[in-house]
Amino acid sequence: MENQKLFYTINEVAEAISLGRTSIYKAINEGRLTAKKFGSKSLVSAESLDDFIAGLPNKEKVGGSNE
Repeated sequence: MENQKLFYTINEVAEAISLGRTSIYKAINEGRLTAKKFGSKSLVSAESLDDFIAGLPNKEKVGGSNE
């Protein structure tokens, strides 16, 4: 059985979803992503990250090959 992390640092979240730290902090400040504080560390739960990703809009199809 593989151990899955319960919490991720801001850097780990940014790397996992290919966004910058500023974008992650913006999502936290907007309430779209939830973070907890432990000392000086901000931690994002795996559940919050999953919910954030699920809430992102789907990419709309742009153009077609014969249009």
